[in-house]
Amino acid sequence: MSEIIIQQRTKAGLEAARKRGRVGGRPAIDDKVKKHVRAFFEAGESATDISKEYGIGRATVYKIKNEQK
Repeated sequence: MSEIIIQQRTKAGLEAARKRGRVGGRPAIDDKVKKHVRAFFEAGESATDISKEYGIGRATVYKIKNEQK
């Protein structure tokens, strides 16, 4: 029974936030940043250094590197 109440309150909270203009999730990575990440990676920079520079995870660096251009 309490699970239903939690679901209802969560949905109501998300709906209220949307009405106030709030959007959930992480912000998308700009194409310009993706281009720089690829360039640094191809120039031999480590994924760790790139991730620290741009404030993204190492896995994200590899995802950017492997995605279609």
